[in-house]
Amino acid sequence: MHFTLICLLFPLGFSFACDCFPRSDGELFCAANWVSIVKVLSSSVDPNEENHRVFYNVSAAEIFKGPLAKGKEVVLETARSSAACGLESLEEGREYLLLGKNKKLNANICGQLGTSVSEWKDVSVEIKENLEREHYECGKKL
Repeated sequence: MHFTLICLLFPLGFSFACDCFPRSDGELFCAANWVSIVKVLSSSVDPNEENHRVFYNVSAAEIFKGPLAKGKEVVLETARSSAACGLESLEEGREYLLLGKNKKLNANICGQLGTSVSEWKDVSVEIKENLEREHYECGKKL
């Protein structure tokens, strides 16, 4: 009886959220296959609802690492929800500093420099200087 009353008063719920393992900016840079300032041109949601994916058409404004070509339009794929570590709030016409894995250009919240996904204009001076001066030396402790 008491158990039933407790369950009714305090319903149990499950929620899933993105949980990122803390890593330094240097570790994130070295683990990424590509690092770039990208301009978001457009976005579309995967029509297959089960996939929960969103696609951003982006062009690389500047490349710090990886196979991207400056100015070439490519498709960036990510989870649709931030709860699944997706980049859900990228806005068309804005430039973002993004890091990702694979030639298919996958990206998620956990692999970004700083504390979150940032527009390039909002990226810290320290991170900008480290990128521009190539201070992230992979294989060495920062």
